Amino acid sequence: MTRLFPEMLETGTSATAKSTFEIVSVLGKIHHSTVSVLGKIHHSIVPGLSKIHHSALHVMGKIHHLSVPVLA
Repeated sequence: MTRLFPEMLETGTSATAKSTFEIVSVLGKIHHSTVSVLGKIHHSIVPGLSKIHHSALHVMGKIHHLSVPVLA
């Protein structure tokens, strides 16, 4: 029985290592796909926000230009 024990221990350790590796691998894939999705969302939000920002500045500029001569 004592001769089998190191082998059993070794098998158990390698099984634990393998399952740990699989968990890490799955978590890595989930992380990678989450980052990718967040990156795509970020990329689609940023141009949208910059367009809104740009048009808001444009409108404010027109209002400013209209109101300055009136005030002057």
